[in-house]
Amino acid sequence: MSLGKAYSFDSKANSAYIGKKPVKTLTKADAEKLVRKHLKLDSKPAIYVEYDHNEGAEYLIHVYEVVIDDPNTGEGHTATWGWYYVNPKTGGIRSMF
Repeated sequence: MSLGKAYSFDSKANSAYIGKKPVKTLTKADAEKLVRKHLKLDSKPAIYVEYDHNEGAEYLIHVYEVVIDDPNTGEGHTATWGWYYVNPKTGGIRSMF
């Protein structure tokens, strides 16, 4: 029996789709995890990977570390490693610079 529409099967999700496959939009937390994995920072918990804001349709993720300048007072500053755009529909990552 023909439905008259295209269909597809997603073996990862073990699901069949009639018509277009729905697009899953990444959450901000998903985008942070993708950037962390992309930069191979899983073994570096002292490096922060945080959503900052949206720029157009993309998430902007800030990657940085906290540098303690004075151990007695705890005063310090942040050192930016980079800024990354993440497309929440495709998962594509690109550097701002």
